[in-house]
This record gives sequence, structure tokens and C-alpha cells, in this order.
Amino acid sequence: MIGTWHEPVVHSLYGIRVRTPWRVAGVPITDAPCDVEFVEGDQRTLAHAASYIPAGQSASWAQSAVLPDGSHYRRWTDLFEFLVTPDARQIQVRSCGAVEDEAMLAYLLVDALSFSMVRLGLEPLHATAVSTDRGVAAFLGNSGAGKSTLAAAFVQSGARLVTDDMLVLSPEQSGFRAEAGPPRIKLYRELATRIFGSDEGGIPMNTVTEKLIIPLSPVQTMKDSTALSRLYILSDVDHTMTGEVRMERLSAAHAFPAVLAHTAGHYPSEPDRLRRQLEFTARLVANVPIKTLSYARSGDGMFRARDAVLADLAVSTDQKCDAREDASERSEASHANGASRRSGSRESV
Repeated sequence: MIGTWHEPVVHSLYGIRVRTPWRVAGVPITDAPCDVEFVEGDQRTLAHAASYIPAGQSASWAQSAVLPDGSHYRRWTDLFEFLVTPDARQIQVRSCGAVEDEAMLAYLLVDALSFSMVRLGLEPLHATAVSTDRGVAAFLGNSGAGKSTLAAAFVQSGARLVTDDMLVLSPEQSGFRAEAGPPRIKLYRELATRIFGSDEGGIPMNTVTEKLIIPLSPVQTMKDSTALSRLYILSDVDHTMTGEVRMERLSAAHAFPAVLAHTAGHYPSEPDRLRRQLEFTARLVANVPIKTLSYARSGDGMFRARDAVLADLAVSTDQKCDAREDASERSEASHANGASRRSGSRESV
């Protein structure tokens, strides 16, 4: 249970370093200085922050407020509360009840840390990603769209989880790399049992949901960043009646607003942040294939969707191989023609 503060360690997560008094199982520890730290919250400071909660949220289970100095406050009734400093380099945390460390970290490592990502110049996406032998697929969607469930179906078939619920991308020359997140996935109890055969080891997220935090083994997760192959935006359309899986490639113009909707909405009044958010989205849709994905949400729909995505990734892999072979053949032909011209020139002399 939260309440016991241990000697802090620094973990490498999402491509940054986080100092925390709670060790995140399965995540590397580093001696390097941290980018962000979790610290024990001061009760008086947090009570003052809570006074800024709008009256309209008084009956809500989840509450939030923006303070005049730019700090951001979050509270989940009877669970915990946290306060993100204006520069998002420090996050104060305080328990409001009996909460498992893993449950608390599930919120801190996504909701709270997303503020820090933006302040550090990154643009986190509300997405889940898996690594397969055919490439890395990321799934964007609203809460409840089935991102984690679909990812779990991939893990069940031998893929590795890259990250669940928050995806951080690092740009590289020809695309982006997906940074590894915590080695756990959030699933409803029934789905965890159906996909993995058991919900053993699952930790309840809170008292108002049946969702569990399922820890994954080292062979089921990625520890390092890996190149992103494709993005799939999960559609709300349910094809239960037909059982079909549908994909549609989006143009950059159509993909732009769909992807932008799944970026973090923090600091919307800051021009520099808005410019970076738009530039990131434009670069992403210009360099990574993006498709909509819809499938049956009952029966074996998630498994058929998984197989369809694997087939789609295979086509992408084959096309890249063909492109490399074509480029190699063109290069060889160019060298051969050049050698022939030089030989002919020497003979004429």
C-alpha cells in the first residue's frame, strides 16, 4: 500500500528519467540525474491547491484545477492527489486512502507524467503500441476504444508490449521511434482471463472499475525504443453483425485532425507549445502510414483485427524490402553504366 516512502531510484521510462520512491518493477534503474521527480506531497500545499477546484466539479470522483502560478492539481476521491509544478519537473503526491503502489503509479506514470512530457518538449499520444516481428503498430483511440485489449491479443500471440495508454515518439531521420513505457497493461478482469487465461497478479485500479493492472514479463515487453511502422486509429464503428475487419488509409490532410485529437491538451494557451504540437502532428502524418481500423467488438473480433493488422504490417515490410532491392539494383546499374562509360572512354583514347 502507498504510505511507505522508500529510498528514491531513477528509472528510464518513455525516453526520460524519473526519480521515484516507488520502484517500477521491470524498468531499468540508472545513476544519471533525473528529468522529473515524484516527492511526498505537503498536506497544506495540496489543500491550498484543492481550493481552486471549480464548484462544478464538487460532486465528481475525479477533480482537477489550474492554479494561478501554472501548477496543475489532480485528485481522485479516496485514492490520492498530486500537484504538478509549473515547470513540471516535480510532482507532489499524497495518499487519500488505502491504495496499492501499482494503482497509484498507473495514474502518475500516465496522467501526471504527461504534463512533464509536454514541458520537456515531447508530445505524448493517447495510444498503446506493440512490437511484432513485422514492425511496431500503435493504436490511437478514446478511452474505452479497445487499445489495451487489442494490444493484449498481440501479446498473447507472441508480440511485445511497447507501452500502454501513453505513447512517446522520438523523431529520427526517416520517421519516429516508440519509447518503451512500464511493463504492464490495463484490462478488464473478464478480458484478462479470456486473453491470458487468468487474471492472477492483476491489481485493481480503483473501486469504481473492474479494470486490473496486469504485470507483464520481460519476454512480453520492450525495454528499448524501436522504430514505429504504422498508426491505427480505432473507430467506434462495431462490425459485430458482419464480423469483418475494415481498414482505410488516411491522407495526411485527413489524418492530421484525427491524430491531433489524441495529443495531450495541456498548456493550450501557450503559443510555443501549440506551434510544437502542430509541427509534431504534421511531421508524424507525413512520415508514418496512418489507417482507421474497425472490427467486431464481440466474439473473436479482436483476434481477427490482430491478424488483419499483422497481415497489413507484412505488406508494409515486403514493400520496404522491394524498395530497398530496387534501390540496390538501381545503384548497381548506375555503377555498371559508369564503369562501362569509363572503359569506352579509355578505349577511344
